[in-house]
Amino acid sequence: CRSVLALVGDTYISRLWCVMELFVFCVTGGEEDQIVWRPLDTGGTSSVRIGDFDVRDARCFLESDTDRLLTTIEASFHGLDRFNDTLRKLLERASERSHLISNRNPVMMGRASAE
Repeated sequence: CRSVLALVGDTYISRLWCVMELFVFCVTGGEEDQIVWRPLDTGGTSSVRIGDFDVRDARCFLESDTDRLLTTIEASFHGLDRFNDTLRKLLERASERSHLISNRNPVMMGRASAE
């Protein structure tokens, strides 16, 4: 895949299936410049706190799915802390890049241009 689009609301990183999409992107060789990070709130910014991300806090509706997915992530990254570090860095950079893009071209973030 050439890119992944993350439409990020306040609960995005607390939903394990959303995190799994990013996990698959990482393990298949995805790079930070291939993540298109788009906040869904009306102000163009998200209250998602990437620096506080811990995959252990993310959940699925079924606890059995949560257990299975966390086990998969842990095995692939040789620990959940390594995955947390990797994803935090990746998402912080993607979010910063998205913020820079939105300041240059507000329409990309769903806001009307002043032109």
